Amino acid sequence: MNIIRDISTAVKITGEIRDARKAGCDVRIVIDRMPTAYRNHKPDLWWWTMESTLFTGDLGRAVHKVFKGFEETTQHALTFAPKSGEWPARIQLWEAALCDALTPEQYTAAMLRLSEHRAKCECA
Repeated sequence: MNIIRDISTAVKITGEIRDARKAGCDVRIVIDRMPTAYRNHKPDLWWWTMESTLFTGDLGRAVHKVFKGFEETTQHALTFAPKSGEWPARIQLWEAALCDALTPEQYTAAMLRLSEHRAKCECA
């Protein structure tokens, strides 16, 4: 059945080419061989975040899963290191997001790691 679809597509393209040439347009044919799955794939911004370096193993996978649930704008915002005064908002964002998504042990470990990192960064 693919041959029929290919022939139908070829007929449609030929008609469009002829119409364009009649209108005085230049015609260029570009064949994009990139699979659709790759073309529509958006990059995983997790690896550009500070948090990706803080969390590894099972905890890292769990936090990454929560990160992927954020809106794209939030994911993008997290790729930048917090400036002075922005730390509390970042910690609160993670606190709210991780609270129900992680086990109590994971949640405690994650928040402790974030708080320790904040202290290191603000003291430097």
